[in-house]
Amino acid sequence: MGSVLVYIPYLLAAGGATGGWPFGAWRYLGLLPLGAGLAGIAWCLRDFAVVGRGTPAPFDPPRELVATGLYRWVRNPMYLSALLLLVGEATLLAARVLFLYAAGFAVVTHLFVVLYEEPTLRRTFGESYDRYRATVPRWIPRRPALLAVALGLGALGASPLSAQAVASPGPPQPLPQGQLFAPLIADPKQPHFFAAWLWVTSPLVTSQVASVGLGEDIGLVRGPRSHWQLSVAAGVFSQFNEETPSNDLINTDFVIGFPVTYRRDAVSARARIYHQSSHLGDEFILNNNPTRVNLSFEALELLGAFDFGDFRAYGGGEYLIRHEPSDLKPGLLHAGLEYRLPTRVVRFGRLGDGRLIAALDAKSSQERAWQTGWSVRAGIEFQPNSTGAEARRRLSVQLQAYDGPAPYGQFYLENVKSVGLGLHFSL
Repeated sequence: MGSVLVYIPYLLAAGGATGGWPFGAWRYLGLLPLGAGLAGIAWCLRDFAVVGRGTPAPFDPPRELVATGLYRWVRNPMYLSALLLLVGEATLLAARVLFLYAAGFAVVTHLFVVLYEEPTLRRTFGESYDRYRATVPRWIPRRPALLAVALGLGALGASPLSAQAVASPGPPQPLPQGQLFAPLIADPKQPHFFAAWLWVTSPLVTSQVASVGLGEDIGLVRGPRSHWQLSVAAGVFSQFNEETPSNDLINTDFVIGFPVTYRRDAVSARARIYHQSSHLGDEFILNNNPTRVNLSFEALELLGAFDFGDFRAYGGGEYLIRHEPSDLKPGLLHAGLEYRLPTRVVRFGRLGDGRLIAALDAKSSQERAWQTGWSVRAGIEFQPNSTGAEARRRLSVQLQAYDGPAPYGQFYLENVKSVGLGLHFSL
């Protein structure tokens, strides 16, 4: 599946034999079907494993007929999600060849389903599949599923829609505790309190660096049924050269934004408009005489996430709506995967239970010709016992590594490699 949905489209788009269309900034609308397709595929894979006790692969097919989740409304939601993903890629890259590829995928998939998959399912599951086929359409989803997939919120069907409508809405809640869209573990620019000791290699700095962050995401108001929330999120990210006599400040980024977050069952999303400005340290300028750039911008971010089991996958992107320098290219793609072990691996006094966490975060910017910056984290997260699960503060000790375009400040044209150890706090 990875070859069909990622590798082959990459080869076709890189060749550019049939050219592209001048979509301009409109191509970033492709993030919507791209996110919807990823969410749909992830949810279908979960249903195959949990309900069907198998996989989509022919060598390990489901042992039970899967007729829950998205499969309640359409018989082939995984293929539809894959088609959405391909359309999103084609739109995002403005590549005519990928639209042709998506059309070919649709034709081949239809023939495969009609000529092979449906006869095989009928032989395997007999009358139960015949009843399912008689009540659920092959390709055109029923209305609730169509709306859910189009919005990238297909997992709303994790419980029956009638059950979701039972709770009566209450008044908006001011200054709520906790977040509907959980903070990203491995995103270097996630506002929170942290301190890390890093060994850094880059064209301008090759030394031991202290990386410090101050910030938080504070809820302002949460809507009825706790489905949406408006917050203010601010952060300061600084790096200090620990191999100079005065521990010179290298760079500081200031970030402030207003996220609107959403959660329903296993699906969450974050839309955010934010400002960032970056400033070099005085001692660093005196000692290194770098080329100074007045980096400042406002960006619009859209991320969607899906929880499946102990994992969480997320994806989306950003678009710079105002920026200095004026020739910055505006697009950025962002995706990642997180894991939290449900059981403790250690207990440390009043810090409570410690559980394993691991995360991978990837960002590709148009300015760097879509080169990817990889951030990897793994460690132990402690959550002291307290009243109210959402109100608990967390402390994590993380091994962390980064490789790619510099994630901070005025060094965005340089590549950075780093590895180190950090303490991270969530208030």
